[in-house]
Amino acid sequence: MRREKLFATGSFTHFTGMYPHSHCPDLCSIFESKAAALCRHCPVLTECGAYALDNRVEFGIWGGMTERQRRALLAAHPGVRWSERFTARHQR
Repeated sequence: MRREKLFATGSFTHFTGMYPHSHCPDLCSIFESKAAALCRHCPVLTECGAYALDNRVEFGIWGGMTERQRRALLAAHPGVRWSERFTARHQR
């Protein structure tokens, strides 16, 4: 199955929504670390991250990035179409 199809059909889990322990920052940090670690070897890591950045997804771990990391990227690079940027990088 091609990477694009795997991503489009939702064959991979995305960590979205509210954290189960949002009232406790230490538990949230542990949850974020474990969730991001699962992403490291995912075949659609790049597409997932680009989707979250392009669509301004607010919650969850996407493409191995936390909400804070995505906000920082978006603030540092306003107006970037991440899917185009990542596609161009892979074609080199």
